[in-house]
Amino acid sequence: MPHFALRLAYDGSDFAGWWRQPGLRCVASDIDQAGTAIGEPDLQCTGIARTDRGVHAREQIARVSCQRPWTTEHLCRALNHHLATDCRCLSAARVTDDWDIRASCRSKTYTYACDCSPWGDPFARRWAWRPPTGGDWQGLQNAAKILVGKHDFRCFIRRGEYRHDTVCTLQDITWTREGNIWRCGIQGDRFIYRLARSLVGCMWSAARDPTQLAHINEALEGGAPHPATMQQAPAHGLCLEKVELHQPLQWSA
Repeated sequence: MPHFALRLAYDGSDFAGWWRQPGLRCVASDIDQAGTAIGEPDLQCTGIARTDRGVHAREQIARVSCQRPWTTEHLCRALNHHLATDCRCLSAARVTDDWDIRASCRSKTYTYACDCSPWGDPFARRWAWRPPTGGDWQGLQNAAKILVGKHDFRCFIRRGEYRHDTVCTLQDITWTREGNIWRCGIQGDRFIYRLARSLVGCMWSAARDPTQLAHINEALEGGAPHPATMQQAPAHGLCLEKVELHQPLQWSA
């Protein structure tokens, strides 16, 4: 039985998230259906990240198991023929039987887009959050510096988190401006449930009120949860941008 890794990209606007949910359109279930259409009803598609409802991806990586000896190019082309246009298989790579998709991940990079235009950009509404007014650019930088590094993020836990280990290492948090779009890039070795959205929310809270920086510091040092750490940006501004693996794969063109 040949096994493959898939590089996927999707607009999450019309998906109920990555993981399969009865009666709802999800990315993994769309991949399953495309597999059935090409004669592979047991792909057992597993993603490297479980993106939530409305979250996008420029590079999601998934593992599938096939029955037929596909070439990587042919498998990619066949899946795309049966996938809707808001989900694409960018490339594929052969992997070994024992390739563990979760253990293979070295880091993930998410980006979060904020629409800071004066009246709101109607063309950005599906992929950028229009945050509360009054955010200070320097305040975002100050909050980002505090959050970078290895921390226990248990004060950022959201309902639905099943892991007991809440320690994550954030290698980089960078804010950039592209016209009226303020974009945050967050790179980390792992992310607890909805951490990226929580980080954007708390940074924006600090950008509006600098006194919140102290509360964020206290939470990272083991203090009690504070409303500053419980702010959460909505899903539609978030995109899984890039995945780095410990061992690079030979992707199809």
